[in-house]
Amino acid sequence: MANPGNKSIHINKLLLPTLEEFMPYLEEIWASKKLTNNGPFYSHLENALCDYLGVERVDFFRVYFKIYSDAFNPQSSRISIK
Repeated sequence: MANPGNKSIHINKLLLPTLEEFMPYLEEIWASKKLTNNGPFYSHLENALCDYLGVERVDFFRVYFKIYSDAFNPQSSRISIK
């Protein structure tokens, strides 16, 4: 379908913090010099997910991959992680 005037059609809009709100997190990342999956923010995310889900351990990348792959599989009606 043609888009008259080549205008963007926004389906959704990201809800982002202001740059001023985000800068302290970037400063902490830079200060730690850990830009890896084992950095402090990754650990914080894993701990928060464990608390939220009531489990001892979360394999975040496995969960993400499962959700992502199921989203593109029309045969999948629900997500189950084994």
